[in-house]
Amino acid sequence: MKNGTSVIILLLVLTSCTPNKKAENKSTAPYNWLLGEWHPNNDTTQLETWNKISSLSYTGMGLKHAGTDSMQAFEFLRLYKLDNKWQYSAIVDGQNEGKEIIFTQEKMISDSILHIKNMEHDFPKSIWYECVSDSLMTVVLNKGLEKEYRIEMRRKE
Repeated sequence: MKNGTSVIILLLVLTSCTPNKKAENKSTAPYNWLLGEWHPNNDTTQLETWNKISSLSYTGMGLKHAGTDSMQAFEFLRLYKLDNKWQYSAIVDGQNEGKEIIFTQEKMISDSILHIKNMEHDFPKSIWYECVSDSLMTVVLNKGLEKEYRIEMRRKE
C-alpha cells in the first residue's frame, strides 16, 4: 500500500512540474493564430502565409499567381520580439529600393490583435491584424488614419 501511495504522490509531483504548454504558448507566442495560409477577400490568386520559427519569431510571405500553377513571392515578412516589443519587418518587391521596413508594436492590445506602426513610412503607417475566428482574419492598413484600407483574410482549407 505504501509503494502505491508513493507512486501516486511521485506522479502528482512530476505532473505539477510539467509546464503548461497552452499558457506558455499564449504568453510567449500570442500570435500563433497567424500561422497558415490566408487568402485576401476570397481571392485565390493571392495568399499570405505565416510560419513559426520560435515562440519569439515568425516568418511570412505574400504570394501571387505567376502562371497557371505557380506562385511568386512579392513580400517577405518577419514578426519577432526584440527588447520586449514585437517588431514587424516587410520587404516588398519593387518598393523602398528592396530595403526592409520596420514597424513596432507600441503596446499589446490583446492576444487576438497585432497592431504595429511606423509613422515615418509613407504607406501604410500602421498595420492592424485581428483574429476574428479560426478561419477569418481582418487586416487594416492605416487604421483610424487617412487612406484606411481593410482586407478580410480567409484561412485556406
